[in-house]
This record gives sequence, C-alpha cells and structure tokens, in this order.
Amino acid sequence: MTTTTLTSNRLKMQPLEATEKTIIAILGFYFIVLCAAAFKLLPPLAIYYYWDWGRHLALSYFDNPPMIAYMLRAITTVFGNHIYVLNLFAVGTAYAIALFVFHTTRLIASRKAAFIAMLIWLCSPMITQYIINYNTYDTPLNLFWAMTIFFTVRYIQQKKTTDIYWLGLGVGLMLLTKYTGIILVLGLLITFISIKPLRSAFKNIHFYLTTLMALFIFSPVLIWNYQHDWISFVYQLHTHASGETGLLQQIKHSGHMLLKSQLPMFNILLAIVIYGAIKTKPITNQHNAIIALILITATFSLFYIVAALKADVLTSWILPGIIGLAILTGYFWEKRQLHKTLCILLPIYFALSALILLANTVFASRLTKAGATYTMMQAFNQAFPSIQQPIFTTDYSQARIVFFINGQPNIYTFPHCFQENQYQFWSKEIVAAVRTGKINQALYVVDSPKTDCAKTLFNHIALINKITVNQFVPLSHKRQTKSLYVYQLSNA
Repeated sequence: MTTTTLTSNRLKMQPLEATEKTIIAILGFYFIVLCAAAFKLLPPLAIYYYWDWGRHLALSYFDNPPMIAYMLRAITTVFGNHIYVLNLFAVGTAYAIALFVFHTTRLIASRKAAFIAMLIWLCSPMITQYIINYNTYDTPLNLFWAMTIFFTVRYIQQKKTTDIYWLGLGVGLMLLTKYTGIILVLGLLITFISIKPLRSAFKNIHFYLTTLMALFIFSPVLIWNYQHDWISFVYQLHTHASGETGLLQQIKHSGHMLLKSQLPMFNILLAIVIYGAIKTKPITNQHNAIIALILITATFSLFYIVAALKADVLTSWILPGIIGLAILTGYFWEKRQLHKTLCILLPIYFALSALILLANTVFASRLTKAGATYTMMQAFNQAFPSIQQPIFTTDYSQARIVFFINGQPNIYTFPHCFQENQYQFWSKEIVAAVRTGKINQALYVVDSPKTDCAKTLFNHIALINKITVNQFVPLSHKRQTKSLYVYQLSNA
C-alpha cells in the first residue's frame, strides 16, 4: 500500500469536526423539509409535458433528447403517477448533485471545505427554484454535468485510465439529456488544450475510445433526428432566437441577460471566486484542477454572453455554472478564510429558499399559475368525473393539463395549430381516424374561446361548460383569472 493511499485512508477515517456535524445536521433537516414539501409543491406545467414523454417512449423527441422521459418513466412506474413522485425525483436528484459537488471539492480541498461547497450549492435559492421547484430536463442535466466535472477533476488529480471512461459516460448521458451539454464538452476541450500536462490525453487511445462511447450513448438522438429530417436540431437553432438584428441591439440584449440573469444567478459566488483566483496561489499538485474548474466555468459564462447576442437565454440554462462556482467557493473559502462572508451569505440563501418553498406549497394555489391551474382542473374533474371521448386541445401548453385529468387519458392536438411540438407526432393516428370518419365525436378543452383549430377537423362545435378561477393574489394586489372552455365536437 502506497504512502498516498495510507494518507487518504487516514483522512477518510478522521472524526467529524463540530462544524461538519452542524452542516450534516442542516443538510439532513433540509432533506426532511424538502421531502415534506414534495407533497404540496406544485411545479410549473413543463414537467407534465416531459412526464407525457415518458408515456410515449422513443429514441428522442421533437424538443430535446429523451433522458428525462426515461427517468420519469422509471420512477413513476415504481411509485405511481403522482405530483409528489415527480417532486421527490427532483429532491433526490438535487442531493445526488450535491454529493458530486462534495466529492469534487474533496479532491482539491479539506472535508470541511467540501461540506461548505455542498451546502452552498444545495441551499442556493436558484437551485431551490429551478432544480427542486422548476423540475424539467435541467434537473438531470445538472446531475450528469456534476458527474462529468467530478471525473474530470479526479482524472487530472490521479491520472487513472478508468476515469477517462467515467468522464465519457458522463458526457454521453449529459448529451442524452439536453443539447446544451455541448457547452461543457467545449469547456473540456479548451481545458485539455490550454493545460500543458493534459495535452497528452490527445495521444491516448482511451481518449478516443471514450469519445466513441459518448457518441454511442448519444446515438439514439442522432438516429431519431435522421429519421425526422433533423427536425429537433433545426428547432433548437431557431426557437429561442431573440429577433435582434442590429449590433447595438444585440449587445444591449446580451448585457440585459448578464445583468438580469447571469450575475444575479452567480451573485456573490462569482466575486468570491474572482477574488480567490487573484489572491491565492494554488498548491502545486492541485494547480491544474483549479485552473480546469476556472476555465470550464469561464467558458460556460462567456458562451451564454455571446449566445445572448442573438438568443433569449433562460435563467434556468445558467444553473450548471453554479456547480463549478460552488466547488471553487469551497476551495477559496478555505484558502482565504472567508468565514464572515459565508456567515452572511448562507442565512440569505436559506431565507430566500424558504420563501420560494412557501410560495410554491402553502400559498401555491393563490400565488402561482400552477396553483391556479390545479384549482381549475379540480373543478373540471368535478364537472367531468368520467370521460369516454377523445380529448383535443390546441398545442402542448394546453395538453399538459392531462396530468390532472381523472384517469390521465391521452390528449391530442390539432395539426398546424400554434407552435410545433411532440404532440404533432402522437396525434397523427387519431387525426387520420377523424378524417376517415372512424371517430365522430370528441371534447375540445382550451383556455380561450377560439375554435379555429377545431374547425379544421369537426363540423359542429358547441360550448358545454366554462370553468373560471378568479382569485386575489396578495403579493401583487391583483386578481388572477383563468378560464377553461369545454366544447363538444362532432361530425354527425
């Protein structure tokens, strides 16, 4: 057994310090709070769209790669189709990411610093809002992003061949989750080119074998897109375009994203990392790992600053950057002894996260759109306790309400109405059945009284119910009104 192994074992066997015990207690208590909140948390409607993907398993989908569908199908098959199951998936994934943050920080710093990094990431209000509450494919994306970061740092530190393959597995799973995983791939390439000792990886056969493995994992997306004229790639390249054409307008648009989303998302963590990078000279055997983390985080940030020149960058897209910042913050917290800074930051994090949880649990029905939708669908189920006819709606934004309908039946959309989405593929057979006369009746459920889409398939359209939720929102001092129109469609 080598001296390094003996030292590592002794470090692992060291008893927990008082600070570490306190952090573990906080993390344990927070886990209990989140599990309890999962029974009341009302996530936005987006998650129900991806849950519906899980009911129609495929190699890939119109909007994005299929990993979120596979994961939701697995967890709901075991535990059932309930809101709290979807929420527990988010909570469990958040803690899995936190463990990767812990172990990555442990490679470059003390155990106490690793606990600090874990606490910073998990309790960030942005994580509470966009991972735990706004549970979409960004949730598993961050998991595989954190996994890839961990094995990258471990490879840099230990130079084990097996870590190259674990790194490739992380990249493959990340790309199978969301296309923006390519940003980390770009960051890794820049890192391995920029750091001289890492350039030898390009002469290593295992580097190319793991690249092939990552491509093989991603291949279902390539096969599906080949079969559908690369429609998903084309959609992603155009759907978030900002529409800005002039250079000054594009710069203004990018600056707006930076001030409104990126800097508030990174908040004081970015300042800590910049300060630490300027003031601290990393220990020699950790030097490359620290530089790698800084390069990856910088590449990520610069990519979205440039992307925002011509695209509308959503705040949730910037979440993976917090992973690297949390790890680096834990490292620089230890090197620069930034105890007072974190004593101010962490209570603010907890307070904001608590407000987010309260707004989306206890007060969700009065404060959020998801709550109003849930209240409206309860009234719909009372009016229509059992539905035997097919259900149509306009587009995917409406079709997501299927999760709340009694029995969770399939719901279909009309062709060529509103934005293209995955429902256009699922609805082909029933649309053909209506056109050939095999189906003569259906319900049309929509949030506006417009019936133009329904007229493309049915001759007779009659309003049979209107459900309205009108409630006062205390925080905005405004009334929130949502309506659901139910039409009887027929060709008789």
